[in-house]
Amino acid sequence: MAAHWLTFVMALQRAPIGTVLTGIYVAPVLITVLARRTLNEKVDLGKRVAVLLAVAGSALVLRPAAAGGWDGILLTLFSAAAYAGSILASKKTLAATSPMMVAAAQLATTAIILAPIMLVGFVPLAAYDAVVLGVLGAVYSAIAMWAYLAALRGLSTTTSAILLCLEPVSAFITGWLFLGEKPSPLTAVGAVTVLAASTYATLKWVQEEKRPELDAPHSEASLK
Repeated sequence: MAAHWLTFVMALQRAPIGTVLTGIYVAPVLITVLARRTLNEKVDLGKRVAVLLAVAGSALVLRPAAAGGWDGILLTLFSAAAYAGSILASKKTLAATSPMMVAAAQLATTAIILAPIMLVGFVPLAAYDAVVLGVLGAVYSAIAMWAYLAALRGLSTTTSAILLCLEPVSAFITGWLFLGEKPSPLTAVGAVTVLAASTYATLKWVQEEKRPELDAPHSEASLK
């Protein structure tokens, strides 16, 4: 997680934000490919197609600009790989540990690893910047990570990867409703594509959760 955040911020300094965010959404593809090998998770053709549609829709929503230098692209891809690895590792750990403990351990470890960088390159912050960073750390990192891990514990890793693509769609909808931003037709198509893929993944997960009950043998009482 520390490697993901560090390389993500470094990539933002070297490439347009749309390019970096689009590159980060290579992570759901990596998660889908690796979930079967690392977690013995069943990933059928429908889920694979849904992942590809979700990632393609995210690219349409984000509309990456010029790619920037190779250093920005490589940092983005490394950040995506680190993100995918952290999710797969988290899923494995959640089998024996609560989401709160997993989130606390990840954040504490990240803080320990990155603290020396902050101490060496410390620059006094304005009050506004300090508040913004505090909110980012508390709400959009700690609370958001705990909420995601709580969901990940009950979902398949592939389903959670597809739902991750709702993030740029939520930003698009928020900008449209509250900031008066007018989406292009391609952006709207991308958002609908992600929503369709996410809906399919959710319904598929619900169906898989109910199947063990349907396949279970009837008890003597139920037969009577």
